Amino acid sequence: MHGPTGDPADYEAAFGLKFVFNARQNKIVIPAKALSIPLIARSRASHLLMKATLEQQAVAAHGLKPLTQEVRRMLHAALVQKQVLDADGLARALAMSPRTLSRRIKSEGSTLPQLRSEVGVEYAEMLLLQTEKPIAQIALSAGFADAAAFTRAFKRTTGQTPSLWRLGRQATEIRSAPALPTDVQGNPPINHRSEK
Repeated sequence: MHGPTGDPADYEAAFGLKFVFNARQNKIVIPAKALSIPLIARSRASHLLMKATLEQQAVAAHGLKPLTQEVRRMLHAALVQKQVLDADGLARALAMSPRTLSRRIKSEGSTLPQLRSEVGVEYAEMLLLQTEKPIAQIALSAGFADAAAFTRAFKRTTGQTPSLWRLGRQATEIRSAPALPTDVQGNPPINHRSEK
């Protein structure tokens, strides 16, 4: 969610449009008739140049990593759908070669194996909290070759083994659970049911 950096009336005056700030999603709504306006430059080269320029400006202005974010989203979706998404599949879905994908992810400060490991650990954390699945099964569900590789990656990321992490979270949930009601002396309430 993003708030205005100035007076919202200034935005509306400058663009002649209604702005909604702090919304749950970012979007631009344009009238359908605007889609029939011809493009000034229809060349693919111009389109790619403009797209690359906008992405570079976004990264410079906000520290965003658009490709990294999209790859993370795609890897997470594949795990949820129990699918394997390799570098070729990712590159194909993003309309680029595997080499270009690798180079662009690297320019954003990461690597595909690193992203795959991070996303796998994040997904595993969710599974550890929400299921009682054994660690070996979670390792496979999170995209790791085996439980040992998963445990190493998990410990590198969180500082704990998956088992200890799960136990720690379960203990936290128990401590934060609402207390049972008690009387003035701290005794649990007595259930006064009439016997029939």
